[in-house]
Formats: sequence, structure tokens, C-alpha cells
Amino acid sequence: MARAYPDRFIRLADVDEANAQTHEQIDKLRHAIRDLGLRGPYYANRALIMASYANLFDDPVFHPLWEEVRGLRIPVFWEIVGVPDPTDMEHLVREIERLNRWAERWPSIPGVWTHGFAPDLLERLPAPLAQLLRRDQFTIEILYPIHWARTHAYPFPELRPALETLYRHVGRERLIWGSDMPNVERNCAYRQSLDYLQVVTSDWLPSGDLDRMLGLNVLRLLACD
Repeated sequence: MARAYPDRFIRLADVDEANAQTHEQIDKLRHAIRDLGLRGPYYANRALIMASYANLFDDPVFHPLWEEVRGLRIPVFWEIVGVPDPTDMEHLVREIERLNRWAERWPSIPGVWTHGFAPDLLERLPAPLAQLLRRDQFTIEILYPIHWARTHAYPFPELRPALETLYRHVGRERLIWGSDMPNVERNCAYRQSLDYLQVVTSDWLPSGDLDRMLGLNVLRLLACD
């Protein structure tokens, strides 16, 4: 699909997280970026279960991976959940703390926090999350309907406080919209997953800022503009 529509699809590289520090995996990443034109690695911390969480992503054992990513000058697309229990909010906050420590060690590597933050977590805004949102190094994905539409009706007006919090703490330059297609269509239409953002922000978000969130920011991040 990406080869057929290169102006509409951008590919990311798969990472074997538990073995990402090995020469084999680093060579694979380098080939994906330099030779195949992929734009960055997609990194899911939950995959570290394959090594029983013996090392987590900020462990020095993974420094060779991050050195390579820094050298390639590419962003990391993070999928972070609480480990070992993804349903435990405090475990998630602990991983956010870990990502802050990682960012202190690797400040020149851009990152994208994928899948956004739950509204109740944004309402609490624990200190590690507030710290992460302030980091210019990170872009934050706005992605709600894939989960929210299971139990809430379009256009999801109750998401306004969460969106206002993100806008206030992150700003117009580091927010990007996401749909999680095709999975989102289990709960709502693709068009709804896009239009809700305009509906919920219509009376307070400048249209130019919405344009940034809907495409311009990610194009700039990936040097596609």
C-alpha cells in the first residue's frame, strides 16, 4: 500500500524490542531506514515480556540501539503501557517516569507518544506526566475513538477537558491526530474518528492549529513538508 501511494502512507520499522541491542537488529533497523526509506522505529515496551522484563528500555544494555537511532536522526514512535500490568495506572505512571529518564539520557532523539492519554489520567496530571508533556522532544498523539466509542456516542463532547488539557500543556506544534485505522471501525466510522475533533474544538481551537494537528505537525516531524 505504501509503495502504491507514497504521498499518502508513511512506513515505520518493526523492532524486536527484547533483542534490539544486538548487531542483527541494529543492522535490520539501519537497512529499513537507509535503504527502504522507512521513517522511524515503532517501539512497544510491552514486547519486553519476551525476555520476562529482564531489561527495560532505559537500561544501559539498550544503549547501542539508541546510539544508532540518534545517528540516524529519526523519531521513535512509542507505545507505552504499564508493565507488568497494563491495567494498573500506577504502573503506567512508573513507565512515564522511565521515559522521562530516557529522555534525559537521549535528549536529541525525537519521540511520538502514540495512543494518547486517558482523560482521567490527564485530569489527575501526575507530576511525571506533566513533565513529559512539557518536553519539546515529544509529540503527543490524540487518539480517542478507538477506545472511547465503545461506551460513548459520537461526537464525544465529554472529551473536551482532555483536549483542552493537552492543548494547554503541549501546544499546537506537538499534537497530532490519529485514528488507529482499520481497528477504529470496530467502534465508530473512520469519518467520525476524524470529525469529532473539529466538532469538540470548534468554539475554542483556531482552525490553523487544527490543521497542524491533522497533518502538518507530523509532516514536519518526519521532514515531509
